[in-house]
Amino acid sequence: MDGLVADAGHYYFSDTLNGSPSRATAVRDVVLLVLGTWLLMQSYFVPARLDQRRVVFAYCTTQKLAYSEETALALSVSNLVVQSGLLPGPHESCASDENGTQGNADDTAAFALYAPVGLLESLTIDIRGLNAVKLSSLGGVKISWTTNLSRHLLLSQHAGQHYLELFAFPCALQGDAARILASMGIPAELIDEIEASYATLFHPIKPSPIHKAFHGIFRYLIWLRRWCWCLGCRSRRLRTKALASLRSSKGQHHCIKFDPTLGTLMKKDATQWNQTEYAQLWPRIMALDAHLRQTKPWSFSVLFRDRRDTVQYWTFL
Repeated sequence: MDGLVADAGHYYFSDTLNGSPSRATAVRDVVLLVLGTWLLMQSYFVPARLDQRRVVFAYCTTQKLAYSEETALALSVSNLVVQSGLLPGPHESCASDENGTQGNADDTAAFALYAPVGLLESLTIDIRGLNAVKLSSLGGVKISWTTNLSRHLLLSQHAGQHYLELFAFPCALQGDAARILASMGIPAELIDEIEASYATLFHPIKPSPIHKAFHGIFRYLIWLRRWCWCLGCRSRRLRTKALASLRSSKGQHHCIKFDPTLGTLMKKDATQWNQTEYAQLWPRIMALDAHLRQTKPWSFSVLFRDRRDTVQYWTFL
């Protein structure tokens, strides 16, 4: 890694200056990605939650040290892998013996070095499960528009009611604004994530051709879009309602002007919630997902629609 950081002519890192912090970061990420792939343990060598690598975290935990990539990466690759304790072996039963819970089917003490959920799950959240419709209908969350960029996608609580705050003026992020804001400390990545989040929230899926054809035939006959219970139609109704609250001259958001860019961004194709696409907003996305998982049905109508707990749902039916 040190050789690649100092190499002024390496073709792969030509976009960074040799010896610079950005070169060091790029080299470290690429080298560890390659090593993790070769070792068939790629997910443990890339940054995950809190920007920590699982192999480094496991080594430092085993050695009773504070998290330090410098200390862990000073080892040889073989020593790092072996001393991390992530490979299966007799030490797992020893860890169970020390906690006095050997033989317990529910015992997880021996596997404390592993993530409590799979890294794939912690890095990706299904947009069918986390979107504005689910937050509204199952999480009891209302949409609140804000003019403060830093509060976008923030879950706040007022008088016992949860609100999802969304930035109301994405038109201010268009054109050359990203470069100007970046020069003042607001990263361009954050601006891209904010613009992409509107579609992921309000347009999580695209209707199938059969669904579109059916709606086209019966659109004016039975006003199917007004009562269809599919996620696409419910998202469309919620999107219309959210934009109408901004267009209205009365109500909670009467002081905020309507921005037509919102409608355009909401109708784009959605991108999956994952830590790669939403690195800046990821902690807030995780908080929304945690809230949705913890919220319990508060009425029969919600209980009837809530399929997160399948045993509860079918028992109710």
